[in-house]
Amino acid sequence: MAVSSWFPTDNEYIHWRIEAVVNSQSMQDNTSNVTVRVFVARTNSYVPGTQGHGTTYATINGSSYSEYHNHVDEDIFITRSGLYMFTQNVTVPHDADGTKTLTITANINYSRFTATDQTYTLALPAIIRATVPALS
Repeated sequence: MAVSSWFPTDNEYIHWRIEAVVNSQSMQDNTSNVTVRVFVARTNSYVPGTQGHGTTYATINGSSYSEYHNHVDEDIFITRSGLYMFTQNVTVPHDADGTKTLTITANINYSRFTATDQTYTLALPAIIRATVPALS
């Protein structure tokens, strides 16, 4: 699993990060199946935690996604243990040589805090490409 550094929010007690897991790769299709997640946690052990509602937005390899949560209705709190505010599974095409640098940009618009755009870039494991011998 690849994990960004912690990013700040406008609430000094809440921070967040972007995570990416490569689930599988296809040599035939020259693609990776990747799960991207946004993880949010409190920096202190305030009890019971922070509760609210809002949307996490992400752009993954140029495609836009969003996920809404109403933690009040779900009776879920953001605590020091944290929780996932966004999960998206994507198929990412690699470059012709089998390499790929994946760029993920995300932000959070939540009733108790706001997190502005942050970008996380990671190199996916290269996919070995078959070579065709040339006749000379």
